[in-house]
Amino acid sequence: MKEALLPFFGYLIVQIFIFLAGLNLVRDRNMGINSLIKSWIMGQMLLFAVVQLVSVPMIIFHRSFNELFLTASCIFACLIGAGVFQLKKRKFHFPSLKMNWLATTLLIVSAIVIFSQAGLYFFGIHLDEDDARWLAEANDALEYGQLMTRNVNTGEYIGTFQTIRDVVSPWPMLLAILSRILFTRTAIVAHTLYPPIELLFMYAVYYLIAVELFSKKETRFTFLLLVSVISFFFGGNGYTQAVFFLTRIWQGKATVAGVVIPLLLYLAITIQRKDLLRDWLSIAIVSTGACLMSGMGIFISLLLAGMYGLYTILACQRWKRIPVWLISLLPSLAFMLTYYYMNR
Repeated sequence: MKEALLPFFGYLIVQIFIFLAGLNLVRDRNMGINSLIKSWIMGQMLLFAVVQLVSVPMIIFHRSFNELFLTASCIFACLIGAGVFQLKKRKFHFPSLKMNWLATTLLIVSAIVIFSQAGLYFFGIHLDEDDARWLAEANDALEYGQLMTRNVNTGEYIGTFQTIRDVVSPWPMLLAILSRILFTRTAIVAHTLYPPIELLFMYAVYYLIAVELFSKKETRFTFLLLVSVISFFFGGNGYTQAVFFLTRIWQGKATVAGVVIPLLLYLAITIQRKDLLRDWLSIAIVSTGACLMSGMGIFISLLLAGMYGLYTILACQRWKRIPVWLISLLPSLAFMLTYYYMNR
């Protein structure tokens, strides 16, 4: 545990840079709490999308991990720089910090439940076979510089791709990149550093959903408290969403269940109410990030983006949004076709 403390503080600093990158997708002039949270959320989805777009072609064309790392780092550094430039144009205003006693109490209780869940991740661990495969692929990339071309069981170089779905959804590359940035092992990144922050990230998405659905602060925090309590005590079986993100959120499919699905729902709500172009484009970013996580992420992002967008266009008769809706479907569709082509 002591070995993870310093990298964990480093990972907290990384969140600042993620927030700065997210400012490129959140153009609110007056930045309040909700705008800050949305910037952080979209910054992380930008990170996922960049890793996906860089990793897949480099894996297919047998490039090295060093090339992947440097390319992804340079692109994300440019996004951070653009975010710093955007930061200079913003004004910070926090009227929502004023709350009555009921809202304050609900916020404190919600925070206790949520941070206790995050603490369980930091002080506990869970393993299974899929986890071992992903960590092996990430470690091979760091140690040998080769991408997905080694036997995950023996470490032997085979020169071909052992698991095609990992080529199209190279989640281990994110773990390897974070491991190099934080100068620690991939197992520590996966089991100790990533999960508690991602859990907070997930509840931040649910909070934004509550903001769109409810006007009163006490109602929003009641919604957040109910979500956190249900997640804690109503797992049901090993395949429910709560079990996925409370026991193995570092796995790509669990992040899809815990983060991507509610985030796409949030964007669908905001698009129906506000019809902002950047929210339509944000769906494309989120869908690309979902493709990094797993094959399930590719299919679910395509299905949800397709249904939400089609419903909004037909219900609100926003025919001019058809081109940008089709653009939001392109990432998932492209990676799905890539998988079918490689798996023939």
